[in-house]
Amino acid sequence: MTFEALDSNSEFKNKFIGYPDRSKITLEFPSIDVKHTTYYYDEIGLEITHKYSPKEEETVFAIVKRKL
Repeated sequence: MTFEALDSNSEFKNKFIGYPDRSKITLEFPSIDVKHTTYYYDEIGLEITHKYSPKEEETVFAIVKRKL
């Protein structure tokens, strides 16, 4: 899986996972410009974390227990 999961115009997002139920900044260090934002897809049991730093960007996917 790629950054496409966070792209509002991507076919993957529009046809398969939809939009997150909620999101939260899970790590932030403004002094060094590091920020992690986690998007929660409660109904399908998916969490996507966008990790940003000046040196790189990364997307991490986690399959979790669905919240009903």
